[in-house]
Amino acid sequence: MAKLQSLLARPPRPDAAQGEEYRRRLLEHFKEQRAALDDISQREQARKEYETLNHRLKDLRKSIPIALQQDEALSRWPREIKREQIVSLEHELRKSLAPPVGVIQRVWHTLRRRQVESRRIAAQRPLLSLPTPFVDHSFPDVDAPSEAWNDFFEAWKLCAEAARLTDAVQSVEQSLLHLQSAEACQRRLTAGFAGKLNVSPNSPASSPTTNPASTVDRNSMHRTAA
Repeated sequence: MAKLQSLLARPPRPDAAQGEEYRRRLLEHFKEQRAALDDISQREQARKEYETLNHRLKDLRKSIPIALQQDEALSRWPREIKREQIVSLEHELRKSLAPPVGVIQRVWHTLRRRQVESRRIAAQRPLLSLPTPFVDHSFPDVDAPSEAWNDFFEAWKLCAEAARLTDAVQSVEQSLLHLQSAEACQRRLTAGFAGKLNVSPNSPASSPTTNPASTVDRNSMHRTAA
């Protein structure tokens, strides 16, 4: 019983505290490595997105009229006008320019000629404020058939999409500038953790601790030998 009480009274082994310190430092190092891996993954994802957007924009520029292919021309495109809005404006214009079908519609168009003309002017008004995609083309007349607008609508849709892609490319560029460089992430990832296991001489984990029970055992051995 006395021996058991002596064993229970022994203080913790000095290397137990050192092991706990090693564990803490290793966890800290692994956390840093995980953060570096996350940054590398985020940067790689942004890089792939940047390449994809640039490739799509490059292909799209080939279909845009020459007058609007340059960056300066695309920068003048009103950013609030999206492709979907161009489609909606096209739908409204084609409705206003649709020829009457049947006797009743013809009679109504004849009696409401001014109203029909006003509707066509209202449908064309927002289109006249858009950039002209062709240097040698003017806008069709009010009474021109809807087919006369085909090239304009096709060019405007392409310009709206190109402007959207240009803004997306610039946004990813800004994201890449704010992300840590690939070299810095790689240095964080490959940094060794041997230095983290060097416990300071003044730390409790490395301070020599005298075990009273060991002293008692050594004294007993000396008395027995005598």
